[in-house]
Formats: sequence, structure tokens, C-alpha cells
Amino acid sequence: MIPESPYKPDYTGRSDYSRGDYREEYSPRIPGREIRFYNKNQYDHFIIVDSDPNVDTFCELPNIEVVSSIDGKQMRVHFDMWIRWKNGREEFRRVENDHDKELFDQNPHLYPQLYALKLWADNENVNFEIYTKKRIHAKPKLLDNWKDIHHYLHDVTWLQEQGLDTQTLEYIKSQNGVNIRSIIDKFSQVDPTEIIRAIFWNLYQGLIFSDLDRNELTQKSTFWYR
Repeated sequence: MIPESPYKPDYTGRSDYSRGDYREEYSPRIPGREIRFYNKNQYDHFIIVDSDPNVDTFCELPNIEVVSSIDGKQMRVHFDMWIRWKNGREEFRRVENDHDKELFDQNPHLYPQLYALKLWADNENVNFEIYTKKRIHAKPKLLDNWKDIHHYLHDVTWLQEQGLDTQTLEYIKSQNGVNIRSIIDKFSQVDPTEIIRAIFWNLYQGLIFSDLDRNELTQKSTFWYR
């Protein structure tokens, strides 16, 4: 059963699709709709969130009305993402550049938008975190590997119908570490792309693991049963 989010994305004022950094993505955690991103850091942040098997669901640009007063003018500000983990913990996040985060840490009043979000989170007694480019890219190899993996996760219906995800999982479980090439050879009667998709689907669910934070993803990459 797919978990439901209490929020819906609010794209108000963000309809400029012509920008080069705008993109749409898909997540198995939120089937049935595209997820929109308006800059590269938002997209990279999405990858690290979506690749965490402990995440239950999330919503980009959640429809929460937060008002900030800037130079005497009232303006709406927003969170970039709401996340709920499988243990029930929730968190709101804002993606910002490193310089603005440094200014905010020195004096929150220098950045009224972030200050308004922090006050709202404090009043609602919810977690609020600011993610910068430096924080998002703390593990660049892992981020790059998951970007490659994510392309395989758009449609896992066929492999589930064939039980290929279960078969590959059982094989990995029976081995003391096995690489992609060996798994492909084991299921030589199946399209290698579907075998790779099955491996990555099990990885996405947190059923297996690999050292993707240290090594580039190749057919020599080894996976272990968790």
C-alpha cells in the first residue's frame, strides 16, 4: 500500500518551464504524478531523499502558507520539501546556497524568509533543516551512483509480475557478496537490463546494500543481502 502525504505540491509562481535547470522526475514512493524541480540543488536533494530506504513518503513544495514581512511588505515563503520516515518522524526542509545559510546562522534576522520558516516550524513543534549544496554533495560518489540507478526505477511492474525481484534477492542472499555481472550470468535467459533493474529495485527498498559511497557503479559492483 502506497503511503499518502497530507500535503500537495504548490507550484504557484513557479511556472517558468523554459529555464534550463527545470526538470520533472518520478519516484516509486509517489506514483501517479511527476515531481518538479526548479534548480539543480533541489533535484540533487531529491535524489538523496528518494534513495533513503527509511523514507516513507515526501512532498516537494508542500502547500503550507507561511508569510514573511520584508521591507514592510508581506510575502509568501515556502519549504522545498516535507519528509516522513517509516518510524513516523517528519521534517521540513529548505534548499539554500551556502552563503545564505552562513548569514542565517550568524544572524537569522538577515534572512527573513528562512527566519519565517524557522518560526513557523518552532511554533508547530516540527523539525526544520536547511540543506546547502555542500551538505547535499557531501558524498558525491553516492549521489552520482544513485542518479544512474534512478533511471531504472521508472517501471518495475514487469519484473514484479515475473517475480524477478524476489529471484534475484534470493540469489544475492545465498551468496557472500556477488557482483552485477555474476547475477546477470546467473539469469542469462533474462534481458540483462531487467536483471539490473531488479537488483536496483531491491537496493531501493533497502533489502541489499553496496559500497556505492566509495566506488563507481559498474557491473563489477558487489551487493550483499542486508
